[in-house]
Amino acid sequence: MPVTAVSTAPSPVSTPHPRGLRANPWLTLVAVAFGLFMVGLDGSVVSIANAEIARDLNATTAELQWVTNSYLLALAAALILGGKLGDRFGRRTLYLIGVVGFTAASVAIGLAGSIEGVIAFRALQGLFGAMLMPNTLALLRAVFPPKKFGMAVGIWAMISSVSTALGPIVGGLLVEHVNWESVFYINAPIGVIALAFGLMVLPPSRNEAAASEKFDVPGVVLLAGGLLAVVFGVVKGETWGWTSAGTLGVIAGGLVVLVLFGWYETRVEHPLLPMRLFRNPALTIGTVVTALNFFILLGVIFFVMLYLQNVRGFTPVEAGVRTLPLSLVSMVASPLGAKLTEKFGPRLTMPLGMVLQAGAAFAMLSWSADSSYATMWPPFAALGLGVGMVMSASSDAIVGNAPVKDGGVAGGLQATSLQIGGALGTSVLVSIISSRVGSTLNDSLTDAGVPGSVAARLDEAKDAVAMGVAPVTDAMPAQLRAAVTEGSQTAFMNGVHTAVLVTGILALVGAALAALGLRGRRDEQVSSPVLSQAAPVDTAAQPGTTAVPTATASVTAEIPSPGGTPVSGRVRGAESAPVPRAAVTLISLGGRQLGRVVAQQDGSYTVEAPSPGSYVLIASAEGYQPQASTVVVGDEPVSYDILLSGTSELLGTVTSADYKEPVVGAMVVAADVRGDVLAAGLTDTDGTFSFAEVVPGQLTLAVTAAGYRPVALPVEVTVQGVTRTEIELSSGSQVQGVVTAAGRPLNDARVTLVDAAGNVVATATTGEDGGYAFTDLDGGEYTVLATGYPPKATHLTVHGFGVDGHDIELSHPGE
Repeated sequence: MPVTAVSTAPSPVSTPHPRGLRANPWLTLVAVAFGLFMVGLDGSVVSIANAEIARDLNATTAELQWVTNSYLLALAAALILGGKLGDRFGRRTLYLIGVVGFTAASVAIGLAGSIEGVIAFRALQGLFGAMLMPNTLALLRAVFPPKKFGMAVGIWAMISSVSTALGPIVGGLLVEHVNWESVFYINAPIGVIALAFGLMVLPPSRNEAAASEKFDVPGVVLLAGGLLAVVFGVVKGETWGWTSAGTLGVIAGGLVVLVLFGWYETRVEHPLLPMRLFRNPALTIGTVVTALNFFILLGVIFFVMLYLQNVRGFTPVEAGVRTLPLSLVSMVASPLGAKLTEKFGPRLTMPLGMVLQAGAAFAMLSWSADSSYATMWPPFAALGLGVGMVMSASSDAIVGNAPVKDGGVAGGLQATSLQIGGALGTSVLVSIISSRVGSTLNDSLTDAGVPGSVAARLDEAKDAVAMGVAPVTDAMPAQLRAAVTEGSQTAFMNGVHTAVLVTGILALVGAALAALGLRGRRDEQVSSPVLSQAAPVDTAAQPGTTAVPTATASVTAEIPSPGGTPVSGRVRGAESAPVPRAAVTLISLGGRQLGRVVAQQDGSYTVEAPSPGSYVLIASAEGYQPQASTVVVGDEPVSYDILLSGTSELLGTVTSADYKEPVVGAMVVAADVRGDVLAAGLTDTDGTFSFAEVVPGQLTLAVTAAGYRPVALPVEVTVQGVTRTEIELSSGSQVQGVVTAAGRPLNDARVTLVDAAGNVVATATTGEDGGYAFTDLDGGEYTVLATGYPPKATHLTVHGFGVDGHDIELSHPGE
């Protein structure tokens, strides 16, 4: 078992330093990829099975929408809760529970046998997906260092996008060659692999401080109720009418509940969703654009598959293959988006991705019932490129801008916005198509040559037409059948054109929002008030923390600059080398955050002090000890360079001096020169221990273990890198037994242990059970003297772990 580090700094450490397979962050990425792929695939695979589900289970259009939306609604309502539970009880644990439950629910869907059962188990599937999905990002946030997190998110986004885009292809193969139930059974082998691999490689990770927090049950109820009401109102808008009192009332009621949720969260000590996260504009805009991103992706995939299968007459496999450009381009787009975001910031990649999606939507306006494939693949490619780029950028904006301790909540927030966007996209766009079909079907049929009386009767089949199905029968004359088919397809395409027009406009709105509201890498700065108390730190890969050392510098100036007085300089490390990407924060003496920037590649930074006075400048970077400096600002710009000292890792092995074997479960405590405990933990099965993020300098290691004599020794930790030490423990023998008299335990007898040289080693007084014990003895010859009755001396030889059961019987002479 790895060492669990304990720190005396105000920031508690949540998890032990992982070793072996669990120490590799890339294996963690592979492990969560299985679960992420399963959830993403299931979100879109149903679209291609809808036609078969409808035929097999006699489902209506509304029921088919609920097959998709029950899943998405359950996900949306519980994702933030799933992230919070992961922070509290362990992200690895919640992820694996989600995998097991999601797999079981998938199998149950295939066995349901009714549309009601399918909808119910899809909702259950969504609940388990809510445990799984947010904790994938939270696990990555905990194990990847900041420099590599962007690339990890890019791969995460690629898997999410590709799995969603592959849904129609995989579903098409299964529906055509097996049955529609198999699109759910496919999750069984994926789930088994995800569970087995996750058990092997996923490190434990949770926010230790959250374990003692009171759970925000009212927040859970308010958030779930508000989200369900809003999405339910959108879903029922087509049936009830968009301007009906029922639709507007339900949506308005849901929005009121969400506003109440936000108000309530600002007034509880431990909120389900900390509202302080939204003080970061990049995080807020990332959340909105993520919702728009999946609104477009899932909504477009839904009606595109209906178009390809029901209008164009392609088989499920043929329809899936024709969307292949979307999948292939997504594989390239996500890592590309991650690289561009890392270099230029989300201000470039998010608007660019949304513009590409807008272009794809507007290109679909040229589609007709008999369009060639040359008009189809460019919008698919543009859509895949745009979705992949936005996914990478928005993940960086949401999870990358959240504190590590809120990793699960931030992952849940992103996943919630993603699923709400998907649910709204499917509901809104299908409702738009249905509404447009209902208003144009009669005219389209008559324009195609269908008699008015027949067209009026066929108006009742608008639900089928909204799915791209022409309401024709074999009994119809060939000419009438052709006219009905032409008119129905025209009405359906009218609905598609209206839907893609709305989609393109929303994509442009998202692009404008990202372009105007985000800042590039060079301008990356966040200004928001924070709590003055220390915030808990949470990581799966950094077990040691220390208090922040302070340094003091005084600089004065005279002439004010507009907008505040700049404080600038460079962050340097060993040998004055620049420290790029270091976080520099300016706070008031009262603990209020006034500004935060990320140092450039040359280590330069600039923050602005609002007025003359004293401030605290805090700098931190991966692999360095945080530094706090007091800066006195006058009226002129202040130049101040910050020097960061590196942190080191301490590794060691504890072995037996007698047998040279590893000592398992030995307690190792590291203390500084003042005697403050910096870290503590137990040795692993091979006798090893490790403390990461240790402050360089002189430390004292104290080691204790059952059956061994304790030892303390000094260790000099190097400035950077790994310091290794070997510790040997000498066996500590013990002698214990019971003093009796007249066959009964003797209370208050005095027992003295004398070595071979006649020196008193130790004394003990028996209790009511007559027992005594001497520990931490060297091997050799001893004499045990017991008094209470006439004294009695016994001799014994001690070696190894000692003598257990050295009982002494006292008696008066003659007894």
